[in-house]
Amino acid sequence: MDAWSVLLVLGLVCVASSARTLRVPVFEEVGERIGLRKYTLAPNKTEFKLENKYWGMSLCDVNRDGRYEMILGNHGDGLEFWWADKNDNYEFQSPGLYRRDIHGTACADLDNDGDLDVIVTRGGRNGKAPGTGLILEGLPPRDFQKLEEGGGEKFGLGEQFIRGRSAAFFDATGKGDLDLLYVNRRIPGTVDDIHLFYENMGDGRFAERKLGFELTNSAWFSLVDYNEDGYMDIILMLLTSIELWRGTGRFSFVKVENAFPNGGADIQGAHCNCEIDFDRDGDMDLYMARGRIKEDKIVSDILWEKRDNIYYPISEERGLPVGGRHYHATCGDFNNDGHVDIFVSRATLFKAAPIPDLLLMNLGDGSFRGVSGTALDRNLPPNSDGNNAMAYDYNLDGRLDVLVGRKNASWSLYENTSTRARNFNYILVRVGAPRASVFYPAVRRSPLNAMVKVTCDGVVHLRRVAASGQSHSQSYFDTLHFGLGSCQNVQKIEVKYAGGVTVQRTGNLRANRIFESGLYFPCLPNKAGKGCKETIQPCVSKRWLGYPNIEYEETTSPDMDPIYCPMTGRQF
Repeated sequence: MDAWSVLLVLGLVCVASSARTLRVPVFEEVGERIGLRKYTLAPNKTEFKLENKYWGMSLCDVNRDGRYEMILGNHGDGLEFWWADKNDNYEFQSPGLYRRDIHGTACADLDNDGDLDVIVTRGGRNGKAPGTGLILEGLPPRDFQKLEEGGGEKFGLGEQFIRGRSAAFFDATGKGDLDLLYVNRRIPGTVDDIHLFYENMGDGRFAERKLGFELTNSAWFSLVDYNEDGYMDIILMLLTSIELWRGTGRFSFVKVENAFPNGGADIQGAHCNCEIDFDRDGDMDLYMARGRIKEDKIVSDILWEKRDNIYYPISEERGLPVGGRHYHATCGDFNNDGHVDIFVSRATLFKAAPIPDLLLMNLGDGSFRGVSGTALDRNLPPNSDGNNAMAYDYNLDGRLDVLVGRKNASWSLYENTSTRARNFNYILVRVGAPRASVFYPAVRRSPLNAMVKVTCDGVVHLRRVAASGQSHSQSYFDTLHFGLGSCQNVQKIEVKYAGGVTVQRTGNLRANRIFESGLYFPCLPNKAGKGCKETIQPCVSKRWLGYPNIEYEETTSPDMDPIYCPMTGRQF
């Protein structure tokens, strides 16, 4: 029996490896069971025109109940909106966006009312019918209002007609509010700015600002913080090249020429990037999925190792696939061994029989191995083709699941059903605004795009409060999954927000549970936790001596002395 032979032992799939025995996750497709079915495209008329997907989706906790809603775009066939409930099921609500040229989506709280709203970009029929972005305004407790053409003017958005492709929110200045970036295609026959950037004024209104790369004709992008200064940078993907633009913290961006070989000019076919600390050296590397450039030219994905703020290609020495059409990738620790794995969407452009997507397991020595034999490979919808996927823990059981969107097929959710084991632990961290911001508004920050470090037995595990793979759409992942391997007690959780604000919690935090860092749930100013039953104690400038059982969140900022906020430490 060779190294690719699959053994089923105690409900786990194991593969022999030269480095160690690799624990491969077990999956079960549960879309039908949890309510994720083919949707109603128009009133009183069920249709199944599902050939279109658009390289991504948005997963966001819209109503702030601790579960991710699904906002799923089907390109020209409309948008699906699925509400999550506490029983791990989903309920469809029609956004009323039928036969729309739907592209990227993104979530944020536009009006500061506590729940999230959704930006929807539209393509404009190849530039022949450009339009404004659409907005689904979240309403309590489980509803939204569709704002059509010009409806965005309520927020200072929606006045510009665009050929929309991608959207994302991030705090460009570190002042605590999320700004909005649209990356678009050029409208034929025009010389106007292609992309739009809006500053969040903090009062539910936005104002347009200049970028620096308004005329770069890119259709999709990813957010990274390549120099780790706390301000998000932008990788523009142009099919024939990529460009990296550094955020300055002052509503401007500067092109970086030395972070990629030849400034990125020779990197063709990039479609999606996934930040991943694959070697656990304490900084974020990058996995780049690449697809077709021309019909006769195929390129390979690239694993970029970051050293001193420069990305070096190391794919060939790490066991990664050569060739293929890969349009999306998502990263996460699927087997909880403490090493981050990669899931890659593979396509044939319908020129061959459907092929399975690719699960690349991290062997723990900096290399990867593709594995097969899981439910991800079986019963592929006939005549379907790979397009996009996202890894997340939909039922909060500590095992990372995968939502897969294949062209010519319904969306599929693969639940990770691996048997729990002693040396494969996890922790889920819910990330909110700094707890100290209740009493010190100067440290108020949005958690979106914050960097989270979990230290367990001396090993630092990194995740960003963001999608685990980005191309056209942005997910708002603020409940983060960390595989811990054999470690059973976390020593520190540290969250680095924009603008130099850092919150850390130290102690003996037991694994295999959910912890809240900061204020996740929207409550009254002196309340916190799910159900808002926890009373927030006043923050102080020094730890209370003589009370060793009190746990604290310590908040630091460049402009203030440390602030200590007592907290319960219980599971949420």
